[in-house]
Amino acid sequence: ELARIKQVERDLKQRYIESNYPIPPKSLVKVGEKILYLDRYVIINGDIRPTLYCVTPTLKPDPRYNKQEVKNWREMQPYTPSK
Repeated sequence: ELARIKQVERDLKQRYIESNYPIPPKSLVKVGEKILYLDRYVIINGDIRPTLYCVTPTLKPDPRYNKQEVKNWREMQPYTPSK
């Protein structure tokens, strides 16, 4: 029963995130002039916060850097590289 309740909690959190932020995790986003990698969303005290990382010149997540703190993250847009 506990496992079922925890699964319902995870599903509700996921639905809450998806209804408020349409940009899916594991994608590139543009915040201002920066291109960042959106790893996931975390709910902190009812507020949804993204986990963002720098990217390499080949647009892959850069493991050498820690999470990026971006003040204007609510303005993030999906990024698609031009060819």
